[in-house]
Amino acid sequence: MAPWPFDTPERRAAAHTTMTEVVLPTDTNHYGTIFGGRLLDLMDRVAWLTASRFCHLNFVTASVDRITFDAPIKEGHIIELVGDVTEVRVHSLAVRVMATGEDPLSGRRWHCSGGTFYMVCVDRTGRPISLHQGPVVQDNG
Repeated sequence: MAPWPFDTPERRAAAHTTMTEVVLPTDTNHYGTIFGGRLLDLMDRVAWLTASRFCHLNFVTASVDRITFDAPIKEGHIIELVGDVTEVRVHSLAVRVMATGEDPLSGRRWHCSGGTFYMVCVDRTGRPISLHQGPVVQDNG
């Protein structure tokens, strides 16, 4: 099968997703830093948003490859998550998600986490389908 016809630099750029959150007390552990599970939840949401924006189909997370927790993010700090499509396959997309922490008082920013999420395209019954079958919205611009 030919490469997915809508896998263009413009479509990948349009799928680029940024989400910003503040780390609240309910997000933190007893050290005052964000729970790893909470960070994974936010990263997974960004991966889903990115995949959905790329071709306007239903996606589920199939797997996550090598999540790193490189630096903590404390309560009251800002977390910025960025998602980009890095690979297009027949039934799935790879989405790289990077997380950056920011101290709102100093403006200091640092890389804190990253990983690749493999998102599988599914039909309404949850079965994998080809990206070629989807109702991709064509750009008219």
